[in-house]
Amino acid sequence: MNSAPGQAVLASLVGRALLIAAGRLFVSSATVVAIGTSLPELVTVLLARYRGHDDIGGGTLLGSNLYNGMAIVGVAASIHPLQAQLAEVAITLGMGTLSLLLLIPGRDGVIHRMRGYLLLGCYVVFVVATATTGRVL
Repeated sequence: MNSAPGQAVLASLVGRALLIAAGRLFVSSATVVAIGTSLPELVTVLLARYRGHDDIGGGTLLGSNLYNGMAIVGVAASIHPLQAQLAEVAITLGMGTLSLLLLIPGRDGVIHRMRGYLLLGCYVVFVVATATTGRVL
């Protein structure tokens, strides 16, 4: 069945427009996507903590973040260089560094409840800062 060239062009243009719209929708709802992809890790950490395996929970979180930060960004940058101005990633770098410092156990080898509250506070500040500045990196 032959289709007219005009129909093929129209279908191509409509498909491209829908693809661009879907991409923008995906990017604009990145927080929801991030929460959805992080929930399995949260459940793993909570179950590990409940069962007394704190090392499993910590390893899951750190391993996942290291993988995302190094392997995923590394693969993406090796395919096509990533461009980001320091001002665009400053919030992420600052909060990430602060969070890593808060994850260093105390002299007793424990990350106490207060640090947990501080980490939750860091997350709230990060979400508010990225939402108000419009910078999602």
